[in-house]
Amino acid sequence: MDQELKLALGKLFGEVYRIQKQQGICQISDSRIFGLLNGVEEELEGELGNLGFINREQVSIVCDQLDPFYKQEKSLKEMPSFLEFRMELEKHGISHSRLIDILKYLKSSGSYTTEIDKLGNFKLSDYDI
Repeated sequence: MDQELKLALGKLFGEVYRIQKQQGICQISDSRIFGLLNGVEEELEGELGNLGFINREQVSIVCDQLDPFYKQEKSLKEMPSFLEFRMELEKHGISHSRLIDILKYLKSSGSYTTEIDKLGNFKLSDYDI
């Protein structure tokens, strides 16, 4: 992402957060808001560095791992632990945090709910939305 775009997005996020904080619906720190509004690199990276793109292929890879359990080709008793599941997906280039985001997305859309519940609690929190 180029620097001008980061600055523009930082100002936009800063203004939105400032308005939300004034209305009592946001708990972002004053230093974060100031940093975004004034182009402080550390704050810009902290806010915009978390913007990630989850592509269809990554979602498909996770779905492919869940499918045998969903289609009952394998018993839920055979479902690996979350750690084993995560390690298998890391072999396919999906990081721990990306996997959690994909599982939350699938669960919130009503996909693979039983299988995802077997892996752990991946409900959306207030922070997620």
